[in-house]
Amino acid sequence: MNPLDYFAPRNDEWVKMAHSITSNYSEVLQEAYIKLHETFKNRTEDLENMHPNQLGMYVWLTLKSCSIAVSKRDGKYQELGTIEDREEEEYHEAPDNTKLMQVIEAELRGFHWYDRKLFKLHYEDGMAMREIARETNISLSSIFHTLKICRTTLKDKLDARRN
Repeated sequence: MNPLDYFAPRNDEWVKMAHSITSNYSEVLQEAYIKLHETFKNRTEDLENMHPNQLGMYVWLTLKSCSIAVSKRDGKYQELGTIEDREEEEYHEAPDNTKLMQVIEAELRGFHWYDRKLFKLHYEDGMAMREIARETNISLSSIFHTLKICRTTLKDKLDARRN
């Protein structure tokens, strides 16, 4: 079975998602379909076992990624510098929570990709839980529950490191 057969029934949903991300939604959606096809062409069993909410999240993340790629290709994207780009003396002027943020980032790497993405969307990108639910078609209660577990797990791990 062609992987795109799994995505086609929800095409209207994907169009709305792409439109909410960029004004260049038709090109971004095309790029996303190509990327999704390449990713799952030999792995359709992964699609068969995927929960509809996970599929929605995966498509949404792919659309975001393709939107950035299209913007970069068209010269409409400007990257912000990373910590590695800064001068060494700026590290000495950073607030005391820099080390804490590094520890949090390291702990997040151990989370399941789904949990990590939701956590970053909410806390790093500043998206409200309702906005994430609307954009990804994941239930608000699922997002709330996932973020609550992530916070609790992260807090427990940070407390354990202190002791």
